[in-house]
Amino acid sequence: NSWRLHNECINMIANLWNCPAPEDKDNTQFSGAGTVGSTEACLLAGLAFKKRWEAWFTQRHKKAPGLIGKRPNLIISTLYQAAW
Repeated sequence: NSWRLHNECINMIANLWNCPAPEDKDNTQFSGAGTVGSTEACLLAGLAFKKRWEAWFTQRHKKAPGLIGKRPNLIISTLYQAAW
């Protein structure tokens, strides 16, 4: 039953952040990953942000996917965690 709690948490966070609804209209579940620590959460959020930015940039500038040399302007403070 832990997967139910996991899915409920993912849906709560997705709704809190006003995430776009899943494309599958029959499915009300958002996809997501649970993490143990804040570092993993920061890294996954950064990857998700980059993918959404790439889709937005491609659509806005009508470019083909595979934007070599184009990156979002992401500013991260010194408090951002990344432990390798």
